[in-house]
Parts: sequence; C-alpha cells; structure tokens
Amino acid sequence: MTRPYEAARNRKLERSQPIVYDGLTVSVLSRLDLLRLKVYAATDEGPGSHHTQDLIAMRPSQSELREAIGWVRDNTGQDPIFVDEIARAFGVEA
Repeated sequence: MTRPYEAARNRKLERSQPIVYDGLTVSVLSRLDLLRLKVYAATDEGPGSHHTQDLIAMRPSQSELREAIGWVRDNTGQDPIFVDEIARAFGVEA
C-alpha cells in the first residue's frame, strides 16, 4: 500500500531529470520547474537580477514563459505588479 506522502513524492520525481555520475544518480529539477523558480526569484529581485540573466541564458520559448509566469501568479502569492514587470521584460502579455 502506498502512503499519501510517497505518492506525492513519486509524482514530483516524475518531473525530475536524473543525471548519473559513476553510479551515483542525482535528480535535478526539470526545465519547467527551474523556469518557474527562476521567474519567481526574478519577481523578487527585479528585471536586473542574476535570476533574470539566468532566464535569458535558458532561452525559454514564449509558451514556456507564459506557463512559468502563470504558475507564479497562481501558486506563490507574489504581488501581481512584480509578476507583470517580469512578464513585460520578456515580452509576455500580462
């Protein structure tokens, strides 16, 4: 029988990216989850932050950015003014 917390943990691991180093497997965030967290961090520190520079370096598509920005709006309680500022910086309609 699977306990509820184990099922939730397994769902989270489905989106992780396993990387294997000499027999050691490390699970890292999926691209989408990393984009979500970078957008969230950028809303905290503004368009000039290193998080924004990381987002630029990741070269996300407009659909990826829309999804990540939508996730930040719906799940974090972040002030919409700051979320809209990041959306405008990347040319995503608020």
